[in-house]
Amino acid sequence: MILEICLTLVLVSAFALYQEEPILLALWIVGIALGIAFSAPPLRLKARFWIGPVSQMLVLAVFPVLFAYYAFASEMNAYFLMALVGLSLTVYGVIVPTEIRDFFGDKAFNIQTLTVRLGLSRAALMGIVVLSAGAALTGAALFLEWYRLQLLPFGILVLAIPLVVVFVLLKLWKIYSLTRSYENAEIQDRSALEREITDLSSENPKWIMIVTQTYSILSILLLVSRFIF
Repeated sequence: MILEICLTLVLVSAFALYQEEPILLALWIVGIALGIAFSAPPLRLKARFWIGPVSQMLVLAVFPVLFAYYAFASEMNAYFLMALVGLSLTVYGVIVPTEIRDFFGDKAFNIQTLTVRLGLSRAALMGIVVLSAGAALTGAALFLEWYRLQLLPFGILVLAIPLVVVFVLLKLWKIYSLTRSYENAEIQDRSALEREITDLSSENPKWIMIVTQTYSILSILLLVSRFIF
């Protein structure tokens, strides 16, 4: 891992020097530092309430998008900022099931994640709200940007976002229903529900892949359309 980080540091430094954008190197360094601090002691941001979600959104959404912007784009407009906020919310919304999967272990070891602080059902509901808001913002931003570029036919592609997000939201709603049943169940009946919640939440990597790949493809198409048309 150390060798990979060092090699990447050399490549990013060279790229930042070539682009004459030192902020690229700064974004990479801060992103790597936050990524390590998220789960590694002594900081272990994962266990620091709201700092955990914020660091995840920064590392997985904000910094990568800003890196791409400073590397390839020439302007930052309101639609870009709207998409950035939407993507950040989407990323955390789709990560919530992972925290729900780890809830029982985190709670046993007193790891105070946001999900542990909120409780299962409220965390699941938060995931539904955050993912929905993020998808709406991102979809609107992409559509409006294509409209601004007079490439409205490309706007039809935005329909891919509600299609994949609704699929994930249905899974999240199922998790929410299970967590409600778990919290209202008698202690002796909770073990079976715990297994159901954990098993369903463990499918989350597939949901993350579906959502992130859809967003990535749409972002690439937007970038390509800006240069070609």
